[in-house]
Amino acid sequence: MASVKICPVESDIGIVFRHIDPKGRSTDIRADWRNVLELPLCTCLTDGKRIQVRTVEHLLAAFYGCEIDSALIEVYGNEIPILDGSAKPLVDLIQEVGLKSLNTGRKITRIIKPVRVEQEHRWLNIEPSDKLEIDIRIALYHFAELRWEGDLSPEIFRRRIASARTFGRLQNGILAKCLTFFRRDPLCLGANLNTTLVIHKGQIVNNGGLRMPDELVCHKVLDLMGDLMLGGCPLIGKITGFSTAHRLNRALLAALSESPDAWHQESLY
Repeated sequence: MASVKICPVESDIGIVFRHIDPKGRSTDIRADWRNVLELPLCTCLTDGKRIQVRTVEHLLAAFYGCEIDSALIEVYGNEIPILDGSAKPLVDLIQEVGLKSLNTGRKITRIIKPVRVEQEHRWLNIEPSDKLEIDIRIALYHFAELRWEGDLSPEIFRRRIASARTFGRLQNGILAKCLTFFRRDPLCLGANLNTTLVIHKGQIVNNGGLRMPDELVCHKVLDLMGDLMLGGCPLIGKITGFSTAHRLNRALLAALSESPDAWHQESLY
């Protein structure tokens, strides 16, 4: 069982997850790609010792869509609840409560030279542009190649991307559940047909099927935006890629960190 409280802050602290254990002890972990622990199926933040906060990518993607740069997230448990498998319930709740400005000026990272990362058949490239552009392709199972391309402002994210649900093949899901069952702290406890699109023999087995024809690739864009929030501020550039994954998304942030001549930060106002 896990619960989350998103708390307002009075200063520009960035995004910080506060893990609270059953005895009330708290540990703060900054949303930073350097604090990621490599796990299958999700993005996991760690304090470098024993504390983990898993499945943070959908909440961070919702923060991108709502233009949130600073927040304190109190987490009771080790996972962010998956809800319906998308970022839309989180976006809706944040918009319902409302936002306030800290008047500190939003920062962006502007790409000025191309940077590319590759892992086996997967790749991601970012190059200069005057706005955030996305061109992501995936080739899955018995599906034809799927592609999402276009500008990706926060408003477009909320309207076209936020409702895309996580997905996976039935056999992979069963294997993952079996393997993690034997962990002291199993992974992805909320994964089921209500929270995850399940593919079996090239078909979506969930009642109702897809929410939109390109839902699968839209969720890849959602995960990408959530993972890129671990870079500290939004990127301005054109991102192209094939068969993206959490590990590859973080590799792009690492490559940017190692290429300081490829970008610079600036204030939007």
